[in-house]
Amino acid sequence: MIKKIAVFSVFVSGLALAQKAYETAKVGDVQLVPAAALRPSDQSMENYDIVLSTSENIYTCRYVRHFLYRPNDIVVGSEVKFRVDGGHGYVERESGKEVKCSIIRVQKNN
Repeated sequence: MIKKIAVFSVFVSGLALAQKAYETAKVGDVQLVPAAALRPSDQSMENYDIVLSTSENIYTCRYVRHFLYRPNDIVVGSEVKFRVDGGHGYVERESGKEVKCSIIRVQKNN
């Protein structure tokens, strides 16, 4: 019984580490999405599309500005730490905080 608990706890802690694993991504573009391109319910908030290239994929993520943060410190051409968890991407800012965005497109990076 103790062995099963130990194996399970190692497995769960391994999953937690895997979910937090960042990889290096190059910022390809950061664009403010025009309100006309959004659903009426989304037009009241600023939306940004952020394009990030990893070694395997090119991700387009949509960041919805709910708070005061604007992605001004995500510089096109720079390298950032990026991770994917389900349908969301997370960019780690220089401050250590994460920018959460919805992945709206994935393309293989040739």
